Amino acid sequence: MRTTNFLLLLFLLPACAGSHSDPVDQNKDSLPAAKQDNAAFSPKANSLSPKSEAVIYAEALLSGKIKPTENNQVFAWLDSLQSADASTRQLAFKVAEIIMLKGEGFLSEAVGSHLKTFLQLYPKDFAEQYEKAAVQNQSKLIENCAYEFYASGDDYATDIDNYMKETVANCKNCTATHYNTLTDIKNKIVSLVKIKNE
Repeated sequence: MRTTNFLLLLFLLPACAGSHSDPVDQNKDSLPAAKQDNAAFSPKANSLSPKSEAVIYAEALLSGKIKPTENNQVFAWLDSLQSADASTRQLAFKVAEIIMLKGEGFLSEAVGSHLKTFLQLYPKDFAEQYEKAAVQNQSKLIENCAYEFYASGDDYATDIDNYMKETVANCKNCTATHYNTLTDIKNKIVSLVKIKNE
């Protein structure tokens, strides 16, 4: 799966770059097509360029100057939840929250899969971001992750339990607070899926 995501990210990255003055000046929901030679993320360094097209786009989303739509930039940010760079993941999580709250159609469904993967790969980061989030956003995070387990049917409890065991195993340098938050997240996901499957 990481190989697929990496290849998808490499395919989408060029769309996050480009040359224009300011996305805010444009009266559009997305930025223009990107140039191939101006990558927004450095695949080798796995970090953000200070004012890359991707960062400018993220800032415009976060400020509400543009809204999330199904475009390459948005999907590149969702894929960046899996970045090896912590600062990239942190900004990607903020972008994912905006997408989660304001996205429509397929985009609102796609965010759940990305959040579930982020929780599993970087549980400490997810737990910290979850604790910082407003109560409304915490509920939406749980809802989006739970959505990914609805199709499990009667086996949802086993699927969630196995998923969370692997997630907890990935929680490096976690404190008791992180583990308590992960347990709380698991319990809320189980409760929500149980309600939806009844």
